[in-house]
Amino acid sequence: CVFRIILYWKHSLLSGSSFIGQLFLKKNPRDPRTLYALSTNYGLEANYKFMVEKAYIGALRTGNKADDYGRRLIKGRPDFVDGYLVAGTHEYVVGSLPWAIRYLVALGGLRGSKEKGERYVTRVAREGDLARDAARALLILMLRREARPLEAVKVVEDLIRDYPRNYLMHLELAGLYEDAGQHDKAFTVFRRIKAKVEANEDRFGRMPARARDALSRRIEELEQSSTPDINRSANSPRRE
Repeated sequence: CVFRIILYWKHSLLSGSSFIGQLFLKKNPRDPRTLYALSTNYGLEANYKFMVEKAYIGALRTGNKADDYGRRLIKGRPDFVDGYLVAGTHEYVVGSLPWAIRYLVALGGLRGSKEKGERYVTRVAREGDLARDAARALLILMLRREARPLEAVKVVEDLIRDYPRNYLMHLELAGLYEDAGQHDKAFTVFRRIKAKVEANEDRFGRMPARARDALSRRIEELEQSSTPDINRSANSPRRE
């Protein structure tokens, strides 16, 4: 109940900020920051309708508004790189729909391309400012979905360089190596995480006990797999 109240409050804030954005847009219809704010707000509102209210048609309509503002932004200011994130997300999502559903939504004027969507999101991940971190997180999800874990590894490593204390990114790195079948590299990363937790290096000691237990179990499972590469990793000294 409390959770729903908080969500409703946040949804109200989004609606209010969108209304204010519309007022600003009347004064300057081409203002890039206003267009970007409206695109982002309607994108979040669409997510709320989809995830919480289960209002799928309403979410689609609101998502179209987000995409419209995003496209107006990049049409007038193609150098405003952050503006490509919502448009890229829309392109990818619509382009990923099953053929039959994609045909139906195309009748309503909705079209999308996975390739173009990934290209837009990649650009924001590399060159963006306000939305760069969100774009990198989304790009990781896209690459995972497309079964290209080693490409996602590069993005995660980039995030780790920027946020070395985020142990979740290190766990994601190990998971991607496992998805790629490179269990020896995954094992090395898992062991490094455990060592950092035990030494509280980069504040990894704040990892919850349940996550620590899961980490230890996964290391044991990989050790028991007894592949030559993992055995060599297990016998090598840990990096201090």
